[in-house]
Formats: sequence, C-alpha cells, structure tokens
Amino acid sequence: MRRGLHGLRHGLPCGVGGGFRRSFATHGDEAKSFPRVLAVEGAKEIGQRIRELKPQQVMLETCEERLSLSKSSGSQDVVKDEKDREALSHADAIAFVHGGLRLAELQSSQRAAEEVGAQVYCVDRSYRETQNRVAKRLLLHPKEMLGFARFAASNLGGATELGGEDAFQCPAPVAEILGEERERHMASEALKHHVTGATALLLCSPARSSSLQQLLETKNPEAMKETSSTSRVWPFLLVLVYVVIPGYGTVYLFWRMAKGLGDWISSLLRPSAPDEASETGRAPAER
Repeated sequence: MRRGLHGLRHGLPCGVGGGFRRSFATHGDEAKSFPRVLAVEGAKEIGQRIRELKPQQVMLETCEERLSLSKSSGSQDVVKDEKDREALSHADAIAFVHGGLRLAELQSSQRAAEEVGAQVYCVDRSYRETQNRVAKRLLLHPKEMLGFARFAASNLGGATELGGEDAFQCPAPVAEILGEERERHMASEALKHHVTGATALLLCSPARSSSLQQLLETKNPEAMKETSSTSRVWPFLLVLVYVVIPGYGTVYLFWRMAKGLGDWISSLLRPSAPDEASETGRAPAER
C-alpha cells in the first residue's frame, strides 16, 4: 500500500450531532475501483461506521495544516454531544467558513481508523491556499465583499451549511472557490492515493458528497488538477485595503475635525486685538 500513515492529531472535541449517511453504495469489485463517499453529519457515529466497514484506507476532507492547529487545542477522550458544544476553535472556524470536517469528527475518524488498521489521508486543499484564492477574488471584486462577510458571519454564528436555508447566500464566484475547486482537488487526491483493490472511504461534509461521487466516477485525476497556486500576498492586501487604510483614514479624519473644532472654540474664548489694546491704554491713566 502506497504512502505511510499521515500524522493526524487528536483535537479538542467540538459540537457533534446526528449521524452520517452514505452517499452511494457499491458491491463486489466495483466497490474497490474508487473510494466510497460517506457524507459526515457529526462525530457520534463515525467511529462506529468505520469499525463496521473496516476499510483499508480512510480519506478525510481536511488538510495537514488544520490538523496541526488541533494539536495546540489539546485533546480529550470523550466526544461531547451537541448540547455540550465547546467554543469554536480556529480549525473549526475554518471548517465552517471554508468547508471541511470539524475537529471532533477528525478525532473520531482517526481513533477508529487506528483500531481497524486503516491508513489515513488528508485530501483537502490547504486552507491557506483557499484563503488566498478567496482574498484575491474579493479584492478584485469588492461588490462581493459584503455578501461573503454576511455568509461567513451566518456560518460562524449559526453553524449553517454552505447553501443552507438559513444561511446568507455566498457570492457565486466565491462559492465556486469554496466548493467546486475544492471538490476537484479532493477527487484528484483521493484517486491518487487510492490503491487498486483496496477498500477506501472518503469522509466529507454533506454539501460535497454528491459532486465528489460524480468526480470520482470519472477516474481522471489529471483533469482535476489546479493550474497554479495563488500568492500569499492577497490576504495581506485585502486587510490593508479594507481594514488598515479605512481605519487610519477614519482616525485622521476625526483628528482633523477635533483639531478644527478646538481651534474654533479657542478663537471664541480669546479676546480680540482691539480690546486688548484698549485695556492696555486704560491702565496707566487710571494710575
């Protein structure tokens, strides 16, 4: 079997709920021709399903960078239910806005995969690359900034799915970066890592499952590859243009207004020049 076990780290358990449903089922030799997609809806049942199916390979909708973030969050042995949800970690915030599995789901998957002796692979695109692509799009198309800000706030506040009924709609070009582009990357990575004849599961969010199934059935990873990476300068420029410059401009504007107001008040309180001269002339005569 190609490649070694990727170093998944246990993260702090987060909110969980529901189970997860199977996107499609195949049997016999067809089941081993490409990974089986499972749409994950919570961490509670993931381990049980992996133990039941006993796959030889487990592929996750996450990247190595997000897993390294989970290390700083610590780990717990008990996966909490939805009522005992923890505050969002950095990695969970990324998952809600940019897509992917949450830390509790990753923790449960890794634990079960170790028990059945399955190899684990991270097949999602680096979250930093996704951030770079989103930042570039928003900087060059400022009209989409407000829509994306509402979408991100909606997901972080209500933990809604991309395109859910209660969520603000993400601008279509940004949704393509967060959805279709990542799906093509994950399908390409899954086909690249999959060993012919081995049973494999690809665990992903429900919003990604249907498209991933179709892409995996094409079995053409070369056609799914992205042309090039995006520079890391775009997030910096986005913050500079939308936060730093407006912030400093606002501070400078208020400073100028306060200075002008202070000068005007001082001019009202200060006596005029003729009044001062008359007061000076009056003083010797009185003496």
